[in-house]
Amino acid sequence: MLDTCLYVDDVISGADDISQALKISKDADTIMKDASMKLRKWNSNDQTLMKTREYEGLETHPRHSENNSGVQSSKVLGIPWIVIHDYFTIDVKGLLELDISKPVTKELCYIRLVKYTIQLDFYRLTQLS
Repeated sequence: MLDTCLYVDDVISGADDISQALKISKDADTIMKDASMKLRKWNSNDQTLMKTREYEGLETHPRHSENNSGVQSSKVLGIPWIVIHDYFTIDVKGLLELDISKPVTKELCYIRLVKYTIQLDFYRLTQLS
């Protein structure tokens, strides 16, 4: 699981049903314990799984914010995850708001390109899983 789902210190995965998701969460907990580490928080779009993990003493990660449409989202590696509907969004507003009063430099173009390339690569990886 770690070779395909671990990004820095976040395990990002999905499941087709609750029992499979619970197994993945418990496996992640076991792997962390075996490495003398503690799985500190958990986030899911399924309330049953969240309650189960909370009952077992794991800190759930309910920090959500609302976007302009009033939809709850949580960030995964800096990318907004629409929790209820289980999809990622990419904010391209920054691409459209180019400050034309300043010169457009190669550095500025590169910074914006890298920002969105990273997000698109992450999105592509989630589709392959």
